[in-house]
Amino acid sequence: MNTGYKIYEVMERKVHTADSESTVSEVAKIMSENKVGSVIITTDDAPTKILTEQDIARKVVAEGKDPKTEKVGDVAGEELISVESTRDIYEAILLMGNSDIKHLPVIDEGKLLGIITSKDIIRLEPHLVEMLSFKSSLNKEEAKKLFKKL
Repeated sequence: MNTGYKIYEVMERKVHTADSESTVSEVAKIMSENKVGSVIITTDDAPTKILTEQDIARKVVAEGKDPKTEKVGDVAGEELISVESTRDIYEAILLMGNSDIKHLPVIDEGKLLGIITSKDIIRLEPHLVEMLSFKSSLNKEEAKKLFKKL
C-alpha cells in the first residue's frame, strides 16, 4: 500500500539524544523539559538504542531501581528498529504495528535524521489509527471517538 506520504515529509527533525552512560534520571529530565516520550541513545555518537517513558516505568520504577544511578544503556531496548526517510509512511505503520512500538527513529546510512511516532501518523491521517494497532489503554471505539476530534 502507498499512502502518498514519505517519512521525511512527516518526521520530527529535532531528535533528542543521550549518551548510553547517562543516567535514567538525566534522560527523564530531557524528556520532561522537551515534552517528548523518547530519547535516542547513542554510543560513540551513533544511534544504538531508544529509551521510552514505558521503559522507565516498567524497567526502572516498577523494579525499584534507582534512576539516579541506573544507566540508560542498561535500560533501553536491545535492538534499535528504524526506518529510512525515503520510505512510504505505510512502512512505518507496519514496522510499528509488527514491532509493538510507538517511536521510530529515521536513519539513513547510519545517520539519525529524525523520528516518527504513532501520534505523528494519527495527526496526519486520523483514519490510519486502525492500521497502527499499537497497544493502548483505549479500546478501538474509544480511540475512534478521540481521533475524530483531531
